[in-house]
Amino acid sequence: MSDSTYLAGISKGINDIQTFKAVGATEGAYRWGSKFTASFVPGVVKQAGKFFNDDFNKLATEFNEYLVKNVKEGDLEYDYSILGDRIEKFGHLSSFQMTPVKEELLKVLPTFTPIDKKIPYKFGIGMNVSIPLKSDELRFLKKNAGQLFKQGMEELILDDNYLNETNAIVKEAMIKNILSQSRTKAKDFLLSEDNPFLENIRIRGEDLRNQKIITRQRGEPITAETQEALGMQ
Repeated sequence: MSDSTYLAGISKGINDIQTFKAVGATEGAYRWGSKFTASFVPGVVKQAGKFFNDDFNKLATEFNEYLVKNVKEGDLEYDYSILGDRIEKFGHLSSFQMTPVKEELLKVLPTFTPIDKKIPYKFGIGMNVSIPLKSDELRFLKKNAGQLFKQGMEELILDDNYLNETNAIVKEAMIKNILSQSRTKAKDFLLSEDNPFLENIRIRGEDLRNQKIITRQRGEPITAETQEALGMQ
């Protein structure tokens, strides 16, 4: 039972479980409210929408995307599994086709954390912000991280050090290391200078930075450094 459940998890991807404790009361309430509102879309409309959509899951990260997820889903971004495969939503046979990598993951049964839907961006010393990703950016990150992880796993399962290792805990650590490296590389791709997403990420990051500066200065005189950072000089 655990093997079949885990296999389904691999093929369909690991869903990000957001809780109030993890994301804070404000954002947690926002995300919950978005999904709750979407649940009021009439069931018959949802069913009609499925006839006009393809057979793959889509990403929804913003309020307006939750509202159209079951109606105009074709406008949303495709979702990708931890191995970089496009996730099918109706459990087609291809979702469960075994590969050497999937077989190895089933043997070791490592536990994975969901990919972060925010990306850290550093503007200077003590001025780091965490930028929520839009659906197209998250799709890029998940797809590339997954494909890099798959490639890394294909190499790992042929490595003598891994093959000769008998401790399952050590093997799990080696697998998690590959996943961590893959996600780091994918983030680097997302923030590379030639990536078209970078400019928009920077703009949103600057807004968050300015809000952070204002919050720090709240109740205190605005310093010359803060004025310069905010473009007030």
